[in-house]
Amino acid sequence: MADNATANFTCSGSTESSGSTSPIAWVFAVVATLIGACLLALSMVMQRYALAYPEPRVPFGRFRVRKNVLWAGGILLYATANGFKIIGFNLASMTVLASVFTSLLVFNLIFAHWLLGEEITAPKVAGAVLILVGASICTASVPSDAPTAFEPEEYACLLESGPPSGYAFVATAILGIVISSLFIIYYERSYAREPASVAPDNEADLAMAVTPVVASDAGRGRPPAWLDAAMAVIYPATLGIDEAVSDLFVRGYSSMLTQCSGVDDVSCAHYALAVAVAGGVIAGGMSIVYMRIAFARYPTTVALPIEYGALNAGNVCVGLLFYQEHRFMDSTQLALALSGTAVILIGIAVGRIPARKTVTPVGK
Repeated sequence: MADNATANFTCSGSTESSGSTSPIAWVFAVVATLIGACLLALSMVMQRYALAYPEPRVPFGRFRVRKNVLWAGGILLYATANGFKIIGFNLASMTVLASVFTSLLVFNLIFAHWLLGEEITAPKVAGAVLILVGASICTASVPSDAPTAFEPEEYACLLESGPPSGYAFVATAILGIVISSLFIIYYERSYAREPASVAPDNEADLAMAVTPVVASDAGRGRPPAWLDAAMAVIYPATLGIDEAVSDLFVRGYSSMLTQCSGVDDVSCAHYALAVAVAGGVIAGGMSIVYMRIAFARYPTTVALPIEYGALNAGNVCVGLLFYQEHRFMDSTQLALALSGTAVILIGIAVGRIPARKTVTPVGK
């Protein structure tokens, strides 16, 4: 017999109890998700630090390391963070934990100020508070009996569900990524990349700190203001949607491998497992590509909120539509999940409001 979390699960809309998630499991899920959020925020700041520092070697503690080495370290930390996130997502509702994971924006505010010297402003603090409030609202929407583990047959059932679930959901997300990627390719080829430099940590380095401009960017003009503003959203949002697609597949194959590798008579020889592994590998690889491009061009406090706003909204949609968790929520729980997500997105928007600058009169 399969685990009771999957025993009564069907794609046809059955809301029979499939085994409640215990309070202890919920605690472990939330803790694992918060650890993943903290590590991922640190990994993003490390990557930005490596990509934006104006010299070939980057100060890191008492040492100086090559930029690519530190960037690779950030990628490894990113993978570790996603491991904790997937552990959490496999223990409880993805719809709820996706919003809890957005707390990484609060961790990012701290790490970006500490390592990159990025300014902490009143709008950023207000946005962080709203994000935490929204995540708290989402935790109150816990569906106690939503399935958290899937055998290959059950995952195949999810894939084969009709619109807006199943393959239609995946295809829509991929189409959005492809269209956005075309805009990014055009923008990268047409306009110079001028990332903001990280301030060096001593006066000798500070004297040499200039904004780096890639040699091949010579002769390329500046984009119109409206296009620049639009691309500042499209770059990180594309990364966020791609990561949501990756989470959709990784949660699936990690759960299937757990189910079919156990003592139960469940075979791993199923097309659904192959689809999930292939989709997870491709989407995960593309996330690294998008990440390097986006964070080379934009500061973490600019790009990360948009990225994880898109990822949070994407993962809520993955949980509600692809994994059909809406079938296991009553109207109050669904309203709390959606309103909490809305508060998080408002917090992200508030955090992007420019801080009011104080102008000192001449002669004072």
